Amino acid sequence: MFGFLRFARPTKNPLKKVINYASYLIAELLYWQKYRKLLNEFRTSTLNLPTLPFLGSRFRRKTPANVARIPVLYGFSPHVIPRPKDWPAWVYVTGFWFIDRADEYEDEAPDELLDFLGRKQAPLCFGFGSMTMPNPEYLTHYIVEALKKTRQGGIILSGWGRVGRTVNPKDSLRVFTISDVPHDWLLPQVSAMVHHGGASTTAAVLRAGIPNQFAITSSQFAIFSH
Repeated sequence: MFGFLRFARPTKNPLKKVINYASYLIAELLYWQKYRKLLNEFRTSTLNLPTLPFLGSRFRRKTPANVARIPVLYGFSPHVIPRPKDWPAWVYVTGFWFIDRADEYEDEAPDELLDFLGRKQAPLCFGFGSMTMPNPEYLTHYIVEALKKTRQGGIILSGWGRVGRTVNPKDSLRVFTISDVPHDWLLPQVSAMVHHGGASTTAAVLRAGIPNQFAITSSQFAIFSH
């Protein structure tokens, strides 16, 4: 198993296995505390079950005899990330999950986007999915400057972070911004993608067979652009 967050970093600490395991308990506890009130209200008012203790189901005094293991499905490919050997039998790695929308989007695609994709040189694509950021204009600036330096066109999927909303109109011939486009339709038509490393986006670029680069923050993208 891999540790959560900074726990996953390599360490010479002899207690690294203990720390790794503890990271899962900490994450579980934090998640439970966030939804404890909501879930306990649902248990009592809808399911007529007793509330779970402050520390969650793991620490209840007696587990009901009819409680079975709930199968866990992970939607990633074992060819990309091998299934950890210590995972129990009730955890399944299913392969990536896709929602194909290319056929239906073909008739919905804006003419401006089709014109941008129809140019001689295939553009790059930039998308950061559900990531939010305090200053999306900084990342937009780095993207536009990188495209200018490399003399390429780029499509920015603004997503939840609203990246690309501040593109100067004079750069509209080089940069096209749109909220979102189905990956299975768009990515086969671009030359490469810069993205945040989200699970579905990573799956989509692998499926499209195009080069891709993670760029999570503005500073990291500034380094990449140089």
